[in-house]
Amino acid sequence: MVKKKRSNRVTLRGRWLGQRLRELRETNEFTLDHVAEFMQRTNGTISRFENGVYPVRRPDMLAMLDLYGVKDPRQRDGLLKLGESVWQSGWWDGYADVSDEFIDFVWLEELAVEHWLFDDTMLPGILQTRAYAEIVIRTAEFDGSTERVERGVELRLERQKLLSRAEPPVIRALLDEAVLRRRVGSSDIMRAQLTHLVGCSGFRR
Repeated sequence: MVKKKRSNRVTLRGRWLGQRLRELRETNEFTLDHVAEFMQRTNGTISRFENGVYPVRRPDMLAMLDLYGVKDPRQRDGLLKLGESVWQSGWWDGYADVSDEFIDFVWLEELAVEHWLFDDTMLPGILQTRAYAEIVIRTAEFDGSTERVERGVELRLERQKLLSRAEPPVIRALLDEAVLRRRVGSSDIMRAQLTHLVGCSGFRR
């Protein structure tokens, strides 16, 4: 199976980094022309950095951080890592055929140390069993192909692997009671789903 290549759109990663670089430039009261002259770039290139259109290579990032007086090690390291993530691809990028826009959410989900979730319709995807997820996705993608549904389920299960990490994120989920009472699929599927949910909570009688 050939996976669709991800489009060259402006990603959330790029926008975040660009916004932070713009804030640093404006805090220092530098114009685009001033930064461009220092960087030996055009002001159009600096503008594209700030709009997330062009990813910033490490040498350029280091030069800009020096120009903007960013000396705090934690702040520098955070911006450098964010800059590197714009260039790098993660496992989630292979699922752009499922939803190109949703990939940014998966990237954030991977980075987060704590998740605050709310739903009044269905259980959060990260807590769904395969059978429950398949029915939910098939219902949402009622006109989609079987392959698309299977890819959606596969992505959902891949996302759940972060719960098996040595240091998994904290999950705080607030659910409407109707979500727990609404049957999705057969009684057996719902029973297995609720059992799985109890297991995820760490609750023991």
